[in-house]
Amino acid sequence: MSTQSYPGVPLPPRVDGWPVVGVLPKLLRQPVEQLRSFPAAGPVTRVRVGPRDVFFVNHPDLAHEVLAERGGDFVKAGLGKERMRPLGGDGIALADGEQWARARRMISPLFARGRLAALADKMANTIDDHLSNWDEVADRDIEVDLSLEMAGLTLSVLSATMFSQSLDPAERDQLGRDWKAVMTWIQARVFTPGLPEWLPMPFERRGRQALHRIETQLNRMIAERGDGSADGDLLDALVSASDDGYRFDDVELRDHAINLIFAGHETTAATVTWALVLLEQHPEWAEQVIDEVDRVLGDRAPAYEDTIRLEVTRAAWEEALRIAPPGTVSPRSALVDSVLGGFLIPRDSIVLINYVAVQSHPQFWESPDRYDPSRFLGPDAGPRRQRAHMPFGTGPRACVGALMGTMEGVFVLAMVLQRFRLTLAPGSSMKATMRGTIHFKDGPRVLVRRRLGTNLGATPAPAEVPV
Repeated sequence: MSTQSYPGVPLPPRVDGWPVVGVLPKLLRQPVEQLRSFPAAGPVTRVRVGPRDVFFVNHPDLAHEVLAERGGDFVKAGLGKERMRPLGGDGIALADGEQWARARRMISPLFARGRLAALADKMANTIDDHLSNWDEVADRDIEVDLSLEMAGLTLSVLSATMFSQSLDPAERDQLGRDWKAVMTWIQARVFTPGLPEWLPMPFERRGRQALHRIETQLNRMIAERGDGSADGDLLDALVSASDDGYRFDDVELRDHAINLIFAGHETTAATVTWALVLLEQHPEWAEQVIDEVDRVLGDRAPAYEDTIRLEVTRAAWEEALRIAPPGTVSPRSALVDSVLGGFLIPRDSIVLINYVAVQSHPQFWESPDRYDPSRFLGPDAGPRRQRAHMPFGTGPRACVGALMGTMEGVFVLAMVLQRFRLTLAPGSSMKATMRGTIHFKDGPRVLVRRRLGTNLGATPAPAEVPV
């Protein structure tokens, strides 16, 4: 690593670990705890992960600087990108330069407000269909694995909005299992930079086999759209997208689709699970959400405009995003020798934005370990969100599907609490782990109770409001 451009500028403080492997064993075993511990050493920390140092950015201002202001110094290209490359190749989340800019121009219209409003009914109907299955277990003291339920629900929404009728239930279930195997493998790769590609990795065999099945399925669906089998879903829009006459080829379509699956399934499922459990543990907030849902929706399904109207529900969603950010780290590579926060970041270094630390930083969040959706209500919510709350990233590369993710999260919370109350089953574990996103290690298992006097109907949504 070069250190000649800024003589006298110190490297960031190092977090000690085991000889040779550094903190890698702790990151793989207790990732959330480790990520939360790094800010104690400094706003930027140098961490030995396997054979090389990785630089973790732990302060909101510095994370904002890297992501929003210095995109030319800290880029997706490099070793960090290579460790993630199996997951969507040069899809929109990993592409750089003009390749990324063109993809962004072509994909952004898929998630414009008008298109999301058109998808809202399909999303609400899919959530309603899934929750109807809960009638069979409600009030019967049957324990339900909430993580599995939310993974199934969000996968159903993804199938309905992105793939329309291209996936049958068995294929959808297989996609969920395969995605879990892929993410477990990719996380092991991200936390082991510098290891040679020929070296066998934990979970690699299952991960590669699962990824092959996912790619085969996507290739089939893309070929069907090429034959004129249009369903008016997001995949159709992706196939039809163009920029000054340029269209995505089949490999690009597959890579972008894999990126969108991660954003539309894995992250939303984990956050909705957290949001529901946190509300169950804080009944005073659950009652506020229920009161709001009853007042705004009554017995009808939510529409797109209700994402704005359901302020308390959206605040509960945002607080879950803050506590358990869906993207725990975001990799960049230092293109040149740089100074960040008074510390030297040598050229070619891997830089990881530590969202877990950023969104619990005590300088920006009072009592950060306390659950408090009011952080996202009132006049102070906007500036705080912009600076220290970045669950969808920030700057020009912020998640293109953030609005859709928020709509789905608010819809699920509202529709669950419109009909049911959840109670943690006795002995259910709250221990967190990480597989790309922060998950519960086991379950959590819940009991489902019906809310009395509720009947989800199809009464019309009120007139649109400005958004």
